[in-house]
Formats: sequence, structure tokens, C-alpha cells
Amino acid sequence: MEECSVGRHESKKIISLYETTEKNLLIGMNFFQMKFFSLFKGPFVFITRFAMSWINSYNLEDDTFAGSEGTKIFYRTYQPKEGRKENRVLVVQHGIGEHSGRYEFLVEAFAGTGTVFYLIDSRGHGRSEGKRGAVDSFSDYLSDLDKLIEIAREKEKVSKVTLLGHSMGAAISTFYAEEGTNQGNLNALIISALPIKVKLDLLMKLKKGIAPLMADIFPNLTLPTGLNVNHLSHDKTVVDAYVKDPLVHGMASTYLGNMLLNSEEPILTNAGKIKIPIYIFHGKEDQIADSAGSEVFFEVVGSSDKTLKIYEGLYHETMNERIEDRTKVLTDLKKWFESHAN
Repeated sequence: MEECSVGRHESKKIISLYETTEKNLLIGMNFFQMKFFSLFKGPFVFITRFAMSWINSYNLEDDTFAGSEGTKIFYRTYQPKEGRKENRVLVVQHGIGEHSGRYEFLVEAFAGTGTVFYLIDSRGHGRSEGKRGAVDSFSDYLSDLDKLIEIAREKEKVSKVTLLGHSMGAAISTFYAEEGTNQGNLNALIISALPIKVKLDLLMKLKKGIAPLMADIFPNLTLPTGLNVNHLSHDKTVVDAYVKDPLVHGMASTYLGNMLLNSEEPILTNAGKIKIPIYIFHGKEDQIADSAGSEVFFEVVGSSDKTLKIYEGLYHETMNERIEDRTKVLTDLKKWFESHAN
């Protein structure tokens, strides 16, 4: 089986030193200070990147664009130094509370495939502007994503890209594909841990029940999501890194929470409109987003080229699971992508 995680553990001590230093510096910074810091991090970045041998095959660039209402949206690109292949452009949309920097494992796994990556920090996340975990309208996410896809198509001189979304990012990506003529911008759609069904314990039932009312009365009120970080992955190093990451937050506005908790009906209603190739995958033991949601979605998707992978025993972040598990997940994903990105 192909190994997708070379270099991850060899540089662990150096990366830990860098992350600790970065965390101390980033805490309390505003967007512009973080942007300045990202340009002048000094020798720690050089040492860390050198230790991560796979990164040497890419040119890394950070940039921003003006999203709706002028909000500065951060994005990151990885350009292969050699072997760039036409039409292999992958746009990645992250989940709630996280950011583009948590997806280096994906870039690492695809090293050598000639793929260009464009990764967004959604508004209110990572290095983008906006109140943490809040959005005025869910359509703002779609508008920002559309702008990044437009940038990617223009810069890479391609008519279409492949779009990958995880968790909340899967919902954003699905809504995007279901809307208007957006599918004309996409070669294919990749959906990880679609959150249209959640594990309904008593507390979650209560949250889902009152979410519409709270969203109407206090739409911009942000509250802790209550995410159990131990349900992200069985790999404790992944969980620890998530907890220590200064750009990760655990907040969501009542409006956003309501949109996600009640996204099942609108997504399933319009799933038949999706005609492009689609790859859906989910961990069977996901305690955050029920894999049953992906199974139902798969059944009603209109594409004649659709694939569903349910991974037994895996949690929410299947691509970030224990090394033997994530190797399987990423190898399956890479094979499908390579067969559909030309």
C-alpha cells in the first residue's frame, strides 16, 4: 500500500518548537498583524519546511482577495515545482472552526501527482477577517468560494477545477454545486463527512429544536459548538495539534448553527441537480456527522458517476486518522481524483 505520510514524524520535534513559538506570537494578533507575521516568520519556518521533505516539491504562496462586503479572505496555494498536469487543480473548503493550514496532509499525500492546490480560509476562520464562527448569510460562503474558484481558473488557465469540502465545507461545497450554473466550473466534486445528519442525543435534540428560534432572535450571537475534539480522530497527535492550534476556534453563531443543523432538507431536495462526477466518503464511527447522511445523499445524487466509501471504525476526519487508516483513505481518494481530473 502506498505510504502517504512520509516526513510527518521525522520532523515532529522541530515542528513542535515552531508551533509553540508561533502560537505565542499569534495569540491576540489582528488580521493585519497575522498577515505581516505570515510573511516574516523567520528561521523557524525555514527549518520546519526543510524538515518536511515533501514540501520542497511545491512553491507555497499566501494571498487574499476581497469577498462580499469587502471582507478580506485569505487563501493559500501550492504549485508543483515540476510535473504540473493540466486540469489537476484542487480547491479545498475546510470545516467549521478550522482553517486551510490543517490540510497540509492532503497536499503531502498528493505530492508527485502534478496537482495545484487552492485552499481557502472561510470568513470568520483562520487568517480571514470576520467574527469567529459567524456569517451574515450562508450565501457569503458560496460567494467567497466562487471567487476563489474564479481566481484558480484564471491563474491556472483552466475552465474547470475539482472541489473538495470537508464537514461544514462539504455542506458549502454541496450547496455551491447545487446552485445555478456553478457545476460548469467543476470537473468533479469530493465530499467528506457531509453533516446533514447528526448524532441526536438529548442535548443535540434540544439544540436542533431551538436553533431556528435563536437564529431569528439573536442571529449573530456566537456560542461554543460543544465539539468533542476526541471524536475528530483516533490519532492523539492530530487531536493535540487541533487543541493547540491558535487559528482553530470552537465558536458558531446561532444563525450558522441553525443552517448546519437543518441543512438536510435543502441539500437532499436539490441533490438530483448534481450531474458531475462525485466522490463521497465518511467514517462509519463518526460521532459528529452521522455517516447515514452521506448514504442518503448518495442515493439521491443525480450523477451517473458517483462513488460512496464508508470506512469502518473511523471517526470524523478520515483523512487525518491513524497512519494505516489515513493511508487507505488518501490512497483511495487519490486514485479516484487522478481518474477524474483529466
